[in-house]
Amino acid sequence: MPDSVTPVVETPAAPEAPAAPPAPVAETPDYAAQIAALEADRDKWKGLSRKHEAAAKTPGTTDEQLAEIRAELAASKLDAIKARIAGTKGVPEAILTGTDEESLTAAADTFLAAVAAASAAATPPAPPANDAVASGANGASVAGSVKQLTRVEFAALSPAERIAAKEAGQIADLLAGR
Repeated sequence: MPDSVTPVVETPAAPEAPAAPPAPVAETPDYAAQIAALEADRDKWKGLSRKHEAAAKTPGTTDEQLAEIRAELAASKLDAIKARIAGTKGVPEAILTGTDEESLTAAADTFLAAVAAASAAATPPAPPANDAVASGANGASVAGSVKQLTRVEFAALSPAERIAAKEAGQIADLLAGR
């Protein structure tokens, strides 16, 4: 049997000994410190969240502020219009009432008409244009344009000329203190 080949049967190798457990790590993490840090961070964010939630839940804060700003703007515009109309028409700003330019202009025009009517009723009649009235001797009125003497001219007159000037109405202005 020389020609025959003998089958080789392989036998399994002997099992190796189980691996040794890993060696313990020299430093073990400090889980308690990590947990404390995470809890502190959580509390910080929770506090900020509560703070902003309270601000967001305040009803109408932003709407109220916006309404207040709009009201101030409208009042400023109305004051500017009042000042412009008062300056243009020459009336006191305090008498202008209204909420728009048309009503303020109408109030100014009404005021001016009332003032004109009141001043026309209270104005005495004007003296005649060409006839100047002067007072002569004993307060009698002298019609016509009589030349009035100045203080210097009156001082240069004799006593008889002074009497004649008074009777002629030439010193009416001096007697009136003018």
